[in-house]
Amino acid sequence: MRKLLLLFVLVLAENLAQADSVPELGLNYEKFTLDNGLRVVVHEDRKAPIVAVCIWYHVGTKNELADKTGFAHLFEHLMFNGSENYDGEWFEPMQQVGATGLNGTTSLDRTNYFQTVPTPALDLVLWLESDRMG
Repeated sequence: MRKLLLLFVLVLAENLAQADSVPELGLNYEKFTLDNGLRVVVHEDRKAPIVAVCIWYHVGTKNELADKTGFAHLFEHLMFNGSENYDGEWFEPMQQVGATGLNGTTSLDRTNYFQTVPTPALDLVLWLESDRMG
């Protein structure tokens, strides 16, 4: 049993050592923080006239009380129900501009929303995201 445990530890140590030597992907990106604290990462790729937008909030199921679970996922869904400046369902204008792959997910430590839109729709998408963020 001790030999098996030692073997497991050695294999784990080898895997951890290899994890430190993983090569970088080589993607060029720009990272900055806006005055309001929003952190932005931009990777430019002009191969297609589309833009992928992904908004991450550092909140998830870890922020729930043990006797009150499910709220993080509920709040994720409520974010699709319009906002102060847009009364309709959030998916409607996104579909009108040709958005694809739009959805949201909730996990332990984050809630995120994402969509891919034609480049001319970027201003609208950023406005809708900022409005529901507000």
